[in-house]
Amino acid sequence: MLAGKNGNDVIKTGDFAMEDAAYKIADTGIVDEGVNVIFEDGMSGVIKFDIFSIPSPIIEVNLESPYCAVFLREDGKETKIPWDFLRRELDSDFCNSEKEDALAARRRLGRRISEIRNAKNLTQEKLATRAGLNRTTISRIETGKHPTSFDTLYDISAALDISLPELVTLDESVEQVA
Repeated sequence: MLAGKNGNDVIKTGDFAMEDAAYKIADTGIVDEGVNVIFEDGMSGVIKFDIFSIPSPIIEVNLESPYCAVFLREDGKETKIPWDFLRRELDSDFCNSEKEDALAARRRLGRRISEIRNAKNLTQEKLATRAGLNRTTISRIETGKHPTSFDTLYDISAALDISLPELVTLDESVEQVA
């Protein structure tokens, strides 16, 4: 959780730009068990209070926009919860789709690293040594089996003698960066 303006909390998630009803919160409300959430596509349910890990009891829920619920807490502060956090808790298909998308993105990035490494005539072992990593880590990154931190991507880009933006820009040809 991040501290927002005026000491309020913000749960941050990825960027989005969607107009689909599945991504818009239609209504929210407090019920005995938790927070009732209704999306414009009809998906609805109650999310238990303990899921939110909020330091003070929630006394009211409002919509800042169709993409963000604002929880007013007993201590007078607000906690903003984005639509995708709420959707993930209610919709296992959405949650699984996000996991599949993340895996596909890791595989695309891994293929790019492998292609650039091969274009520079480097083995996984040589790249690993230059990046200060283990060869099996490089292998797992290249196959998409290993989520990768910013620091690791930076080390790999430096070891490949390219910038980080060149490494992660998937639409740029390998020949342009090799």
